[in-house]
Amino acid sequence: MTIRALDFIRTEIRSCVGIETGGALVGYVSGTCAVVTHASDPGPAGVRRPAFVTIEGRHTTQFCWQLQEASGGRLFYLGDWHVHPGGSLVCSGADVRAALRQLEVNATPLPVFISVIFDRYGITARAFRIGWKGNATEIPITLGGLPSWREALCIPRFALHDNACHLFSQSHQTSRSSGEIEKKWRS
Repeated sequence: MTIRALDFIRTEIRSCVGIETGGALVGYVSGTCAVVTHASDPGPAGVRRPAFVTIEGRHTTQFCWQLQEASGGRLFYLGDWHVHPGGSLVCSGADVRAALRQLEVNATPLPVFISVIFDRYGITARAFRIGWKGNATEIPITLGGLPSWREALCIPRFALHDNACHLFSQSHQTSRSSGEIEKKWRS
């Protein structure tokens, strides 16, 4: 995750003490690795509450498409981030259901959905790869350390696969949807 993305997430978390917030993750894939280069907030119509956040689809869709266009198609939607203000960094059933809804609307070109869950301070995070069958597998994550997306394009930062599962699957190729992306995160 680039310093820019991490700083944005931490600023958003600090502005929402005691309530859940989140947004979209944008970046790129290199082989079986991905780099998160940008993160959004939930949008002006997003709803932040102590136990859930509703991320505004129009806002995040526009955010993702603008970055994709500005990067010449090199950056795209990877998944979402959110905070669990209660402290648990476990990927909940509600988190998995939200990810599956995103996979169903082809919101990401990946056959998996990336969910990054932060603690209430934005210091600690866990990342999960959520597949079509609803299985959430923890994946390594490195926070910060990359100065910008242009410099990060050659440096993979967190693995999207383990020995038993590869990032891309011939049977689950997806395409992006330009429609509104609506999602709810509940912890």
